[in-house]
Amino acid sequence: MYAYDIESGKTANLTEGMMGYDLNPSFSTNGALAWLSMKRDGYEADKQDIVVMKDGKKVNLTAYRDDIHVSSYKWSDDGNYIYFVAPINGTEQLFSVKYNGNNKPEIKQITKGDFDITGIMGQSGNTLVVSRTDMNHAAELYTVDILSGAIKQLTL
Repeated sequence: MYAYDIESGKTANLTEGMMGYDLNPSFSTNGALAWLSMKRDGYEADKQDIVVMKDGKKVNLTAYRDDIHVSSYKWSDDGNYIYFVAPINGTEQLFSVKYNGNNKPEIKQITKGDFDITGIMGQSGNTLVVSRTDMNHAAELYTVDILSGAIKQLTL
């Protein structure tokens, strides 16, 4: 990934030395940059981690969890957390990780059940709007209470 400085006209390689596939960059409200990253070049099945960079310091938030392959993510409204979807026990569930510059932050599983969280739409306070599907239903929108994991269907 590269950053282009409009004023100076200079380009910087943000992922120098990181030879795997990098994708889906996004900035938090407080200026940190996150993206999904694979470790090795040419291995499409590599585990996808969330890497965050702020003030030139890179931290891989999910590296220490070999069981987590991040499918998608979204910054929290305050820029302190990242909510993400990852497969676990044959389903896709919602997780959170606090970004605080720590190399081994706590990862919390928010949802549990026989369904797949397929996307994170947005946040309002302690509630996320997600899309969810299961073997008997097409994707529908749900709210998820971030603190309790309680899910409530919005659409039919």
